Amino acid sequence: MLVLVYEDLTRRRLFRQGPWAWQLQRFLGVNVNQEYHDNRAVGFETKIADDMAVDLKKLFAADVSTTSDLIGRDLARLWGY
Repeated sequence: MLVLVYEDLTRRRLFRQGPWAWQLQRFLGVNVNQEYHDNRAVGFETKIADDMAVDLKKLFAADVSTTSDLIGRDLARLWGY
């Protein structure tokens, strides 16, 4: 199983030249040679109510902590837990 973090993908430089692409290539056994394109809608933003965000963070806190331990990366800090 390969775990990649979305925030790393959205940084163009990291995808084309960094660890995200290298890990993907090594895992799949192929050469990744296409350019990443940002396909987010311009001017569109999803907003979650503050109380809902707090509830979701509480709900997933243990999973985020476990995943952080498994992949050796502080996802709680990255995602603002």
